[in-house]
Amino acid sequence: MQRDGAEGVAKEIVGTHFGWTGEKRDNYVKNRLNELWGQQDVLGEGFIDVAKAPVLMRSLLGEVEISNKL
Repeated sequence: MQRDGAEGVAKEIVGTHFGWTGEKRDNYVKNRLNELWGQQDVLGEGFIDVAKAPVLMRSLLGEVEISNKL
C-alpha cells in the first residue's frame, strides 16, 4: 500500500468511526498518519506491505470504545 492510498483509506475509516468530515477529518488524518507512517515504513520506501495496513489503521484510531449503555 502506498502512502497516498493509505491516506484515502484513513479518511474513510476516520469518517466512518468518528463521524468527522471535511477539514477536521483531513487534519486529524494528516497529523496522525505523519506520526504513524514511519513506524510501518521503517525503510522509508514510501509503501508498506498490505498486511501491515490493518495495524496502521487501528493505530490511527487509537483506543476507541463503543458506549452501548450496558
